[in-house]
Amino acid sequence: MDGYIEPKCDKSCKGGWYGKNCSKRCSENCFNQRCNHRDGRCTFGCKQGWSSASCSRACDAGFYGKNCSKSCSNCLNSLCDPFNGTCIQGCDDGYMGSKCDESCLIGWYGKNCSNLCNQNCINKSCNNAYGECTYGCEAGWMGLNCSDECMPGWFGEDCVKRCGKCALNHTCNRTNGACLTGCVEPFTGVKCDKNTEISLKKATTNFPQSDFQSGYVIALSAGFAVSLLLNIFTCIVVLRRRYCKRDEEESRHYAECSDVMAVKTENTHTYQELNAINSNVNTYHNLSFGTSP
Repeated sequence: MDGYIEPKCDKSCKGGWYGKNCSKRCSENCFNQRCNHRDGRCTFGCKQGWSSASCSRACDAGFYGKNCSKSCSNCLNSLCDPFNGTCIQGCDDGYMGSKCDESCLIGWYGKNCSNLCNQNCINKSCNNAYGECTYGCEAGWMGLNCSDECMPGWFGEDCVKRCGKCALNHTCNRTNGACLTGCVEPFTGVKCDKNTEISLKKATTNFPQSDFQSGYVIALSAGFAVSLLLNIFTCIVVLRRRYCKRDEEESRHYAECSDVMAVKTENTHTYQELNAINSNVNTYHNLSFGTSP
């Protein structure tokens, strides 16, 4: 019986042997060279580069490793060493390394990652195989590799924005859209993209009702406040004039009183002087009468 030792067939083949009378050697391609003692199937699978139940078949093109379970996917023409996976003819564009299992570093692309991405790519990043810019082009550039300048009349990233109404039929700056020759009326702004007539019309015809009401309330409140301030100012002026008039009248009255008092005082002095004269006259008469014979 296959897999056992005669004459009693009560013992299985030793390790590494199989078949009738245990006369066949397990394939050297079996891992640890161990196989089923009856049919020779590799017990632990195959060594690197081999496949099939008995590990007697080399890996198909494009595969390598234990049981040929790994792919040579990034190798040029999918050719690699069936044992260690080293790419025989080099790598596909966009990959590098002995097994071509490493993508190009950011900013590089092509065969063996030897080409630099176009500097006009946003973030200087491009497809590792073909160099197509990953995030589009910087302002002023267009194309898959961002190597073409914007066409006249266009500007910005990937040249997708139209120039404004630049004067003299000139195009705008392809990077920022600025019109270097001024604007065609009635357009204004650095990019000549603002129509003053339309803006004015919108401002007058599309004025929101709520804004109008708010403006009316504000204007009414402001008018009331101004009127109140004017009334207060008028009252202050009237009161000040009355006060000044009263002070003026009092000052005039005081002056008149002072004049009267001055006259009275002067009359009193005159009367006193007359009395003194009369007294002297009387004394003189008395003296005259006293001396007569």
